Amino acid sequence: MRSLSPLIAALSIALPAAASAVALTRGPFLQQTSPTSTLVVARTDAVAEVRVVAELPGGGTAEATARGAEHVIRVDGLPPSSEIPYRLLVDGVERASGLVRTPGRPATAEGRKALLGVIGDHGTAEPIAIANGERLRERGVAALLTVGDNAYPDGKAADWDPYLFRPFAPLLRSTTLWPVPGDHEYRTPGARGYLDALVLPEGPEGERYYSFDWGDVHVAALDSNCIVPMVAAEAGCTTASMTAWLRSDLAASKAPWKIALIHRPAVATGHYGVYPQIPAALVPIFQELGVDVVFQGHNHLYERSWPTKDGVPVQKDYDHPRAPVYVTSGGGGGWLPAFSRTFA
Repeated sequence: MRSLSPLIAALSIALPAAASAVALTRGPFLQQTSPTSTLVVARTDAVAEVRVVAELPGGGTAEATARGAEHVIRVDGLPPSSEIPYRLLVDGVERASGLVRTPGRPATAEGRKALLGVIGDHGTAEPIAIANGERLRERGVAALLTVGDNAYPDGKAADWDPYLFRPFAPLLRSTTLWPVPGDHEYRTPGARGYLDALVLPEGPEGERYYSFDWGDVHVAALDSNCIVPMVAAEAGCTTASMTAWLRSDLAASKAPWKIALIHRPAVATGHYGVYPQIPAALVPIFQELGVDVVFQGHNHLYERSWPTKDGVPVQKDYDHPRAPVYVTSGGGGGWLPAFSRTFA
Protein backbone atom coordinates (compact mmCIF):
# COMPACT_ATOMS: atom_id res chain seq x y z
CA MET A 1 0.00 0.00 0.00
CA ARG A 2 1.38 3.40 -0.92
CA SER A 3 2.17 5.84 1.88
CA LEU A 4 -0.27 8.76 2.45
CA SER A 5 2.41 10.96 4.00
CA PRO A 6 3.25 12.98 0.83
CA LEU A 7 -0.47 13.68 0.20
CA ILE A 8 -1.07 14.75 3.81
CA ALA A 9 1.97 17.01 3.68
CA ALA A 10 0.74 18.60 0.46
CA LEU A 11 -2.69 19.27 1.99
CA SER A 12 -1.18 20.80 5.11
CA ILE A 13 0.76 23.24 2.93
CA ALA A 14 -2.20 24.13 0.68
CA LEU A 15 -4.76 24.86 3.39
CA PRO A 16 -3.15 28.02 4.84
CA ALA A 17 -2.93 29.56 1.35
CA ALA A 18 -6.70 29.14 0.86
CA ALA A 19 -7.41 30.63 4.28
CA SER A 20 -5.45 33.79 3.45
CA ALA A 21 -7.69 34.80 0.52
CA VAL A 22 -8.56 38.49 0.44
CA ALA A 23 -11.96 39.22 1.99
CA LEU A 24 -14.58 41.75 0.90
CA THR A 25 -15.26 43.85 4.01
CA ARG A 26 -17.57 46.60 2.68
CA GLY A 27 -19.99 46.77 -0.18
CA PRO A 28 -20.43 46.71 -2.98
CA PHE A 29 -22.66 49.76 -2.95
CA LEU A 30 -23.55 52.14 -5.77
CA GLN A 31 -22.92 55.88 -6.06
CA GLN A 32 -23.46 58.60 -8.68
CA THR A 33 -25.39 56.47 -11.17
CA SER A 34 -26.25 58.29 -14.41
CA PRO A 35 -28.13 57.07 -17.50
CA THR A 36 -24.90 55.50 -18.82
CA SER A 37 -22.58 54.86 -15.86
CA THR A 38 -22.23 54.08 -12.17
CA LEU A 39 -19.63 53.92 -9.41
CA VAL A 40 -19.28 50.58 -7.64
CA VAL A 41 -17.65 51.10 -4.24
CA ALA A 42 -16.09 48.34 -2.15
CA ARG A 43 -13.40 47.66 0.43
CA THR A 44 -11.14 44.62 0.87
CA ASP A 45 -9.03 43.65 3.86
CA ALA A 46 -5.85 43.66 1.77
CA VAL A 47 -4.63 44.93 -1.59
CA ALA A 48 -6.47 43.05 -4.35
CA GLU A 49 -7.69 43.36 -7.91
CA VAL A 50 -11.43 43.98 -7.93
CA ARG A 51 -13.30 43.66 -11.21
CA VAL A 52 -16.90 44.57 -11.99
CA VAL A 53 -18.59 42.78 -14.87
CA ALA A 54 -22.00 44.17 -15.92
CA GLU A 55 -24.11 42.00 -18.22
CA LEU A 56 -25.65 44.27 -20.87
CA PRO A 57 -29.25 43.58 -21.92
CA GLY A 58 -28.39 43.31 -25.61
CA GLY A 59 -25.46 40.99 -25.00
CA GLY A 60 -21.87 41.66 -24.11
CA THR A 61 -20.49 43.22 -20.97
CA ALA A 62 -19.27 46.49 -19.52
CA GLU A 63 -16.25 45.91 -17.31
CA ALA A 64 -13.86 47.87 -15.14
CA THR A 65 -11.09 47.00 -12.69
CA ALA A 66 -9.31 48.65 -9.76
CA ARG A 67 -6.43 47.54 -7.60
CA GLY A 68 -5.96 48.47 -3.96
CA ALA A 69 -7.93 48.05 -0.75
CA GLU A 70 -10.38 50.97 -1.20
CA HIS A 71 -12.14 50.51 -4.54
CA VAL A 72 -14.14 53.09 -6.50
CA ILE A 73 -14.81 51.48 -9.86
CA ARG A 74 -16.47 53.49 -12.63
CA VAL A 75 -18.44 51.36 -15.07
CA ASP A 76 -19.34 53.13 -18.33
CA GLY A 77 -21.30 52.11 -21.39
CA LEU A 78 -24.54 51.22 -19.60
CA PRO A 79 -27.93 51.59 -21.31
CA PRO A 80 -30.35 54.18 -19.88
CA SER A 81 -33.55 53.15 -18.11
CA SER A 82 -32.37 49.58 -17.57
CA GLU A 83 -31.72 46.96 -14.91
CA ILE A 84 -28.25 45.61 -15.50
CA PRO A 85 -26.96 42.65 -13.45
CA TYR A 86 -23.36 42.88 -12.35
CA ARG A 87 -20.83 40.63 -10.64
CA LEU A 88 -17.94 41.71 -8.43
CA LEU A 89 -14.81 39.57 -8.51
CA VAL A 90 -11.94 39.80 -6.01
CA ASP A 91 -8.70 38.42 -7.46
CA GLY A 92 -10.78 36.54 -10.03
CA VAL A 93 -13.24 35.00 -7.53
CA GLU A 94 -16.87 36.17 -7.58
CA ARG A 95 -17.75 37.61 -4.17
CA ALA A 96 -20.94 39.63 -4.73
CA SER A 97 -23.58 40.53 -7.28
CA GLY A 98 -26.32 43.08 -7.74
CA LEU A 99 -28.22 45.28 -10.18
CA VAL A 100 -27.49 48.71 -11.57
CA ARG A 101 -30.77 50.53 -12.18
CA THR A 102 -30.03 53.40 -14.52
CA PRO A 103 -32.38 56.40 -14.87
CA GLY A 104 -33.90 57.40 -18.17
CA ARG A 105 -32.51 60.38 -20.01
CA PRO A 106 -34.21 63.69 -19.17
CA ALA A 107 -37.04 64.82 -21.45
CA THR A 108 -37.82 61.29 -22.65
CA ALA A 109 -40.70 58.94 -21.88
CA GLU A 110 -38.33 56.85 -19.75
CA GLY A 111 -37.07 59.95 -17.96
CA ARG A 112 -40.58 60.64 -16.66
CA LYS A 113 -40.52 57.40 -14.67
CA ALA A 114 -38.61 57.19 -11.40
CA LEU A 115 -38.96 54.93 -8.38
CA LEU A 116 -37.09 56.65 -5.56
CA GLY A 117 -36.99 55.76 -1.87
CA VAL A 118 -36.55 58.24 0.99
CA ILE A 119 -35.38 57.39 4.51
CA GLY A 120 -33.96 59.34 7.41
CA ASP A 121 -32.50 58.86 10.88
CA HIS A 122 -32.08 55.22 9.93
CA GLY A 123 -28.52 54.39 10.94
CA THR A 124 -29.40 52.48 14.12
CA ALA A 125 -29.10 48.82 13.03
CA GLU A 126 -32.33 48.29 15.00
CA PRO A 127 -34.75 45.63 13.65
CA ILE A 128 -37.11 48.31 12.33
CA ALA A 129 -34.29 49.99 10.40
CA ILE A 130 -33.30 46.67 8.83
CA ALA A 131 -36.96 45.96 8.02
CA ASN A 132 -37.32 49.38 6.38
CA GLY A 133 -34.30 48.61 4.20
CA GLU A 134 -35.81 45.27 3.25
CA ARG A 135 -39.15 46.85 2.27
CA LEU A 136 -37.31 49.34 0.06
CA ARG A 137 -35.37 46.45 -1.53
CA GLU A 138 -38.56 44.49 -2.16
CA ARG A 139 -40.15 47.57 -3.71
CA GLY A 140 -37.24 47.78 -6.15
CA VAL A 141 -36.35 51.43 -5.62
CA ALA A 142 -33.75 52.59 -8.11
CA ALA A 143 -32.23 55.26 -5.86
CA LEU A 144 -32.22 55.79 -2.11
CA LEU A 145 -32.39 59.42 -0.95
CA THR A 146 -31.47 59.85 2.71
CA VAL A 147 -32.14 62.83 4.93
CA GLY A 148 -29.33 62.32 7.40
CA ASP A 149 -28.22 60.49 10.52
CA ASN A 150 -26.99 57.65 8.35
CA ALA A 151 -24.70 56.05 10.96
CA TYR A 152 -25.30 56.43 14.69
CA PRO A 153 -24.10 57.28 17.19
CA ASP A 154 -21.38 59.61 15.91
CA GLY A 155 -20.82 58.99 12.21
CA LYS A 156 -17.20 58.12 12.97
CA ALA A 157 -15.21 55.73 10.78
CA ALA A 158 -16.05 52.73 12.96
CA ASP A 159 -19.83 53.40 12.81
CA TRP A 160 -20.41 53.03 9.08
CA ASP A 161 -20.15 49.27 8.66
CA PRO A 162 -22.26 48.16 11.66
CA TYR A 163 -24.92 50.85 11.29
CA LEU A 164 -25.24 51.39 7.53
CA PHE A 165 -23.28 49.23 5.13
CA ARG A 166 -23.93 45.84 6.72
CA PRO A 167 -27.61 46.29 7.75
CA PHE A 168 -28.50 47.83 4.38
CA ALA A 169 -26.19 45.67 2.24
CA PRO A 170 -28.97 43.80 0.36
CA LEU A 171 -30.54 47.12 -0.64
CA LEU A 172 -27.36 49.04 -1.44
CA ARG A 173 -26.01 46.38 -3.83
CA SER A 174 -28.78 47.31 -6.26
CA THR A 175 -29.90 50.83 -5.29
CA THR A 176 -27.84 53.98 -5.75
CA LEU A 177 -27.21 55.81 -2.48
CA TRP A 178 -27.68 59.61 -2.46
CA PRO A 179 -27.31 60.80 1.16
CA VAL A 180 -27.12 64.05 3.06
CA PRO A 181 -25.41 64.41 6.47
CA GLY A 182 -27.30 64.83 9.71
CA ASP A 183 -26.25 66.24 13.05
CA HIS A 184 -24.94 62.84 14.21
CA GLU A 185 -22.42 62.81 11.37
CA TYR A 186 -21.04 66.05 12.75
CA ARG A 187 -20.39 64.51 16.16
CA THR A 188 -17.21 63.50 14.38
CA PRO A 189 -15.32 66.75 13.69
CA GLY A 190 -16.05 68.09 10.23
CA ALA A 191 -18.21 65.02 9.43
CA ARG A 192 -14.96 63.34 8.42
CA GLY A 193 -16.38 59.83 8.74
CA TYR A 194 -19.25 60.68 6.36
CA LEU A 195 -16.97 62.32 3.80
CA ASP A 196 -14.50 59.42 3.89
CA ALA A 197 -17.13 56.67 3.65
CA LEU A 198 -18.98 58.04 0.61
CA VAL A 199 -18.14 59.11 -2.94
CA LEU A 200 -20.36 62.09 -3.75
CA PRO A 201 -20.34 64.84 -6.38
CA GLU A 202 -18.13 67.81 -5.59
CA GLY A 203 -19.72 71.15 -4.77
CA PRO A 204 -18.13 74.48 -3.82
CA GLU A 205 -17.26 73.17 -0.34
CA GLY A 206 -16.42 69.56 -1.14
CA GLU A 207 -19.02 66.80 -0.92
CA ARG A 208 -21.15 68.35 1.83
CA TYR A 209 -23.87 69.45 -0.60
CA TYR A 210 -24.41 68.64 -4.26
CA SER A 211 -27.09 68.04 -6.90
CA PHE A 212 -27.95 65.47 -9.54
CA ASP A 213 -30.63 64.58 -12.07
CA TRP A 214 -32.55 61.34 -12.09
CA GLY A 215 -34.49 61.41 -15.31
CA ASP A 216 -36.83 64.38 -15.13
CA VAL A 217 -36.21 64.87 -11.40
CA HIS A 218 -33.59 67.34 -10.20
CA VAL A 219 -32.40 66.78 -6.63
CA ALA A 220 -30.51 69.31 -4.49
CA ALA A 221 -28.92 67.52 -1.53
CA LEU A 222 -28.17 70.05 1.24
CA ASP A 223 -26.20 70.12 4.49
CA SER A 224 -28.15 71.71 7.33
CA ASN A 225 -24.95 71.95 9.38
CA CYS A 226 -23.84 74.73 7.04
CA ILE A 227 -26.70 76.80 8.48
CA VAL A 228 -26.89 75.54 12.09
CA PRO A 229 -23.45 74.10 12.80
CA MET A 230 -22.76 71.71 15.66
CA VAL A 231 -19.36 73.39 16.06
CA ALA A 232 -18.89 76.49 13.90
CA ALA A 233 -15.13 76.07 13.60
CA GLU A 234 -15.59 72.54 12.22
CA ALA A 235 -18.54 73.14 9.88
CA GLY A 236 -16.55 73.17 6.65
CA CYS A 237 -19.21 75.30 4.93
CA THR A 238 -21.28 78.45 5.37
CA THR A 239 -24.87 79.52 4.91
CA ALA A 240 -23.89 82.15 2.36
CA SER A 241 -21.91 79.76 0.18
CA MET A 242 -24.51 77.00 0.20
CA THR A 243 -27.50 79.25 -0.45
CA ALA A 244 -25.70 81.06 -3.28
CA TRP A 245 -24.89 77.69 -4.83
CA LEU A 246 -28.47 76.47 -4.30
CA ARG A 247 -29.98 79.51 -5.96
CA SER A 248 -27.70 79.12 -8.99
CA ASP A 249 -28.25 75.37 -9.16
CA LEU A 250 -32.05 75.54 -9.08
CA ALA A 251 -32.17 78.45 -11.53
CA ALA A 252 -30.08 76.48 -14.03
CA SER A 253 -32.22 73.35 -13.87
CA LYS A 254 -34.91 72.84 -16.51
CA ALA A 255 -36.23 69.67 -14.86
CA PRO A 256 -40.01 69.55 -14.46
CA TRP A 257 -39.63 68.22 -10.91
CA LYS A 258 -37.34 69.70 -8.27
CA ILE A 259 -36.65 68.03 -4.93
CA ALA A 260 -34.56 69.20 -1.98
CA LEU A 261 -33.08 66.95 0.72
CA ILE A 262 -32.04 68.28 4.12
CA HIS A 263 -31.68 66.90 7.63
CA ARG A 264 -32.85 69.62 9.99
CA PRO A 265 -36.28 70.61 8.66
CA ALA A 266 -37.58 73.86 7.24
CA VAL A 267 -41.30 73.30 7.92
CA ALA A 268 -42.22 70.60 10.44
CA THR A 269 -43.63 69.67 13.83
CA GLY A 270 -42.27 67.07 16.19
CA HIS A 271 -40.13 66.83 19.29
CA TYR A 272 -37.15 68.77 17.91
CA GLY A 273 -39.23 71.30 15.99
CA VAL A 274 -37.54 73.72 13.57
CA TYR A 275 -34.40 75.79 13.95
CA PRO A 276 -35.57 79.20 12.65
CA GLN A 277 -32.29 79.74 10.79
CA ILE A 278 -33.21 76.89 8.39
CA PRO A 279 -36.47 78.33 6.98
CA ALA A 280 -35.00 81.83 6.99
CA ALA A 281 -32.17 80.70 4.72
CA LEU A 282 -33.98 78.21 2.49
CA VAL A 283 -37.75 78.71 2.26
CA PRO A 284 -37.59 81.87 0.08
CA ILE A 285 -35.31 80.03 -2.37
CA PHE A 286 -37.54 76.95 -2.43
CA GLN A 287 -40.59 79.12 -3.14
CA GLU A 288 -38.97 81.40 -5.69
CA LEU A 289 -37.25 78.69 -7.74
CA GLY A 290 -39.99 76.11 -7.89
CA VAL A 291 -39.01 73.33 -5.51
CA ASP A 292 -41.89 70.85 -5.49
CA VAL A 293 -41.04 68.67 -2.49
CA VAL A 294 -38.63 69.09 0.43
CA PHE A 295 -37.68 65.84 2.16
CA GLN A 296 -36.30 66.34 5.65
CA GLY A 297 -35.49 64.41 8.83
CA HIS A 298 -34.28 65.05 12.42
CA ASN A 299 -37.78 64.77 13.90
CA HIS A 300 -38.30 61.01 14.35
CA LEU A 301 -41.69 60.71 12.73
CA TYR A 302 -43.45 60.88 9.37
CA GLU A 303 -45.52 63.87 8.38
CA ARG A 304 -46.47 65.72 5.21
CA SER A 305 -47.62 69.30 4.84
CA TRP A 306 -50.09 70.75 2.43
CA PRO A 307 -48.49 73.02 -0.19
CA THR A 308 -47.09 75.68 2.10
CA LYS A 309 -45.89 79.25 1.59
CA ASP A 310 -44.12 81.16 4.37
CA GLY A 311 -45.14 78.45 6.84
CA VAL A 312 -48.85 78.65 5.99
CA PRO A 313 -50.78 76.10 3.86
CA VAL A 314 -52.06 77.73 0.67
CA GLN A 315 -54.31 74.88 -0.46
CA LYS A 316 -55.57 71.60 0.94
CA ASP A 317 -54.98 69.39 -2.05
CA TYR A 318 -51.98 68.31 -4.08
CA ASP A 319 -53.34 68.96 -7.57
CA HIS A 320 -51.22 71.65 -9.25
CA PRO A 321 -49.64 72.81 -5.97
CA ARG A 322 -48.77 76.49 -5.74
CA ALA A 323 -46.04 76.05 -3.12
CA PRO A 324 -43.60 73.40 -1.88
CA VAL A 325 -44.73 70.33 0.04
CA TYR A 326 -42.63 69.46 3.10
CA VAL A 327 -42.24 65.78 4.03
CA THR A 328 -40.49 64.69 7.22
CA SER A 329 -39.22 61.12 7.06
CA GLY A 330 -37.22 60.78 10.27
CA GLY A 331 -38.56 57.48 11.55
CA GLY A 332 -36.28 55.14 9.63
CA GLY A 333 -34.45 53.95 12.73
CA GLY A 334 -37.47 53.24 14.87
CA TRP A 335 -37.34 55.91 17.59
CA LEU A 336 -40.80 57.49 17.30
CA PRO A 337 -41.83 60.15 19.85
CA ALA A 338 -45.30 61.64 19.83
CA PHE A 339 -46.34 64.58 17.65
CA SER A 340 -46.18 67.93 19.43
CA ARG A 341 -48.78 69.59 17.20
CA THR A 342 -50.37 69.22 13.79
CA PHE A 343 -50.36 71.32 10.66
CA ALA A 344 -53.33 73.63 10.17
